[in-house]
Formats: sequence, structure tokens, C-alpha cells
Amino acid sequence: MAIVAIIGLGIFWLYFSAYFADRGLHIRSRGSLRYQRRKARRMGVDADQVDVRPRNANKPIPDPRHGSHVEGVNRILASTLLMLVGLPAIVIAALLVKYVPDIGWPLALVLLGATGWLIYRRKA
Repeated sequence: MAIVAIIGLGIFWLYFSAYFADRGLHIRSRGSLRYQRRKARRMGVDADQVDVRPRNANKPIPDPRHGSHVEGVNRILASTLLMLVGLPAIVIAALLVKYVPDIGWPLALVLLGATGWLIYRRKA
């Protein structure tokens, strides 16, 4: 259960950082937020009125090659899921053909056709 939670948090973090990268914003660290509050307290103003550059703000966010950063995360997750579905499908199809040759070929073709359809839909 903990592994599922860690994977879920990782996927959430990917989408969270991609969302901000699409808008040209760097993710703020807790240290920069704390520094912003201390600087505002020293200056005697509200924390929203103090300008603090987050870490790596001097480095521009690279433009994604295809679409937005969120689309890139979608592509990565789709490829991962396709690999998790496609590789066992190929193994099962090969086992069906080897051990049940009478009905193995049609089932293997259906299984490989479904995997090919998933690949086609992923690129569409």
C-alpha cells in the first residue's frame, strides 16, 4: 500500500511541476518562502510585497519538444502503462501459440491487435 501511495505522490508531483513549468514559474522551496517572510519582517511590509527570486530563477525553463510539459508527462505515463500492458501481452500471446496452437493463433492475434490499437491511440 505504501508503494502505491509513493507512486501516486510521484505522479502528482510530475503534474504539479509540469503545470508550473507551462506557466514559466519555478517551484518555490520552503527555504525561499521562509527567507521572503524574514525579509518582509525586516523591511516592515507584508510578505507579498517583497520580491524574492526562487532557486534557479536565473535559468530559463527549457521549452518542451512536443506540446506542453503536461502533455510530456501524459506521454511518459502512457508509454509506461503501455509497456506494462504490452510486454505481458506479447509473452501471453507467445505462450498461447506454443502450448495451445489450435486456438492460440486467433487469441494471440486479438491480443497483439489490441496492443497495437493502444499504440495507435496513444499517438493520435
